[in-house]
Parts: sequence; C-alpha cells; structure tokens
Amino acid sequence: MTFLEFKDKMFDLACFNIYQVYAWQPDFDRNNLTRWVKKGYLIRFTARIFCFFGI
Repeated sequence: MTFLEFKDKMFDLACFNIYQVYAWQPDFDRNNLTRWVKKGYLIRFTARIFCFFGI
C-alpha cells in the first residue's frame, strides 16, 4: 500500500488510531506507519494515535 492510497481513505479523519486502520484493512502492515512517521508524513501522538502532518 502506498501512502497516497492510505491518505485518500483516512485523510477525512485527520487523526486516527490503529484500530480504525485495521477496521478498514485487517491485513495492514503496521510498519508502514513507522516508515511514514520517519518520512514526516504522519505525527505519532501515542503508540496508537496518529495524525497527518503538512499534507
């Protein structure tokens, strides 16, 4: 899954948790979130809460 596909689905939420992602796509690779945080696409507030950043 690319970040753009993910953003198209989840962007309306602005902030989301990992359980919302798994509800949408049960086989989602959580490592993608870590990669996207490192690239600056997402901000991690807690271990399970993320928000979009600067997009």
